[in-house]
Amino acid sequence: MTTETETGADTGLNDRQIAMICMPVLVWNSANDIGATFSFTQTIGMPAAMNGRVGSDGSIDLTNMPADPAYNDNIDVTIMLDTSRMVDQNGNPVAGRWAQAGEYSGTGPVTGFGWFCGTDANGNYSASVPITIPNMSFLRMGDTELMINDDTPDNAPAYAYAMGLVLPNNGDYYITLDPRITSKTKVGTGFMLDGKTSC
Repeated sequence: MTTETETGADTGLNDRQIAMICMPVLVWNSANDIGATFSFTQTIGMPAAMNGRVGSDGSIDLTNMPADPAYNDNIDVTIMLDTSRMVDQNGNPVAGRWAQAGEYSGTGPVTGFGWFCGTDANGNYSASVPITIPNMSFLRMGDTELMINDDTPDNAPAYAYAMGLVLPNNGDYYITLDPRITSKTKVGTGFMLDGKTSC
């Protein structure tokens, strides 16, 4: 558990924690056209107010979280990959892993395992518009584990995120998934309050 703050000072407080499992199901249109549906389940929330924050679509709701004297406003989000439901057209297991830093989707400027989404010409969040957000980082911890470190301060703008899934035994086929995540703002003595946005 980390204890950094958005200013880099060590307050002695713990980062809030969210952990979830991402479970893909492959959709075989053809050997060269593989899609996927995804379901998400939250497994950890610390403190207790962090539980129940992850939707089945991977959305992360950071609204209405009360202050806790043991925790700061930073949030560590762990995303574990569960490939147990990934099978081919004949029902045989298919290997999968999170993409690596240099891997490419084959379309647009998107590369790697995870990124934050900018907006397209219509003002909608788009997985094909990767952006950098101050005090936000996306880390690949291993083939089945990603981490988002959200060290943004209160009143930071909303953001959305996307991830790359690779099928190593199918020519490193690359599939993009893009859940949504809320921003966080401080209102009165509460900790965060804002609404959802989608990528």
